[in-house]
Amino acid sequence: MNSISQNQLALLRKSTEDAAKGSSVVFSKWIGAPVEVRMDMVEVIPFGEIVARSEPLEPVSFGLALLLTGDLTGTLLFLIRETTGYELIDTLLKQKHGTTRSMTEMGRSVLQETGNIVGSSFINSLVKELSLDRVIPGPPLLLHDMTQSLLESVALPYAATQDEVLLVNLEFLSSGKSLGWKCFLIPDFQSLSKVQ
Repeated sequence: MNSISQNQLALLRKSTEDAAKGSSVVFSKWIGAPVEVRMDMVEVIPFGEIVARSEPLEPVSFGLALLLTGDLTGTLLFLIRETTGYELIDTLLKQKHGTTRSMTEMGRSVLQETGNIVGSSFINSLVKELSLDRVIPGPPLLLHDMTQSLLESVALPYAATQDEVLLVNLEFLSSGKSLGWKCFLIPDFQSLSKVQ
């Protein structure tokens, strides 16, 4: 399967929007502050446009990549602005912002657990909305690189089997302002045949 029907796209948009709302509650409880997870885009685009259509992007980011297996295969990628990543570590470790200036083992564990909690919440909600049987998110792989390189490296493996990519983009906001987080769901088109 190298394309997606308009009916499937409409269902994915509605399901993603609902799953994002559920993730807002989970993320807010996790960090102890209100956060809105909002669907920004669900579009089928050529691989060559993936970076341009995802802008604005931060120059350097942390990435949390979760490989998906089961009824829906693909990758869930969180991109976190570098400074936001350090601030999140300080928040969850109950430290003054500015304490963390470089990655430590504790900081790595905090970010990976955040990716696990928020990623699993979003995927579980999406599975329910799409009436799928089972989708299993793998353990988050923590990356730290130029943001464009992170996004391209995660999307590239799918270019061998499909000409386009379904890009699901979520934004994370607090009081209407961006937190410097983005979430991308990049599914394998073959597995979308079960989305009806």
